[in-house]
Amino acid sequence: MKLYDYFLGDWQLTGTSRNSTGPAATMHDTWRFPPLSPDSLLLTENGEMIMGKTAAPLSFWRE
Repeated sequence: MKLYDYFLGDWQLTGTSRNSTGPAATMHDTWRFPPLSPDSLLLTENGEMIMGKTAAPLSFWRE
């Protein structure tokens, strides 16, 4: 299997960063790998991060 075939499609990611006092931020996002050419993929990322327990969500996107 080529890496192209493995990564092709949508991926859901969730993560938490921590510091010495506990959880600092939580992130939920989607990575999309649509075909760009016969041998390459394009990465688009779209998600949301929450810093601390009471902060408003921060949306992000990149390509």
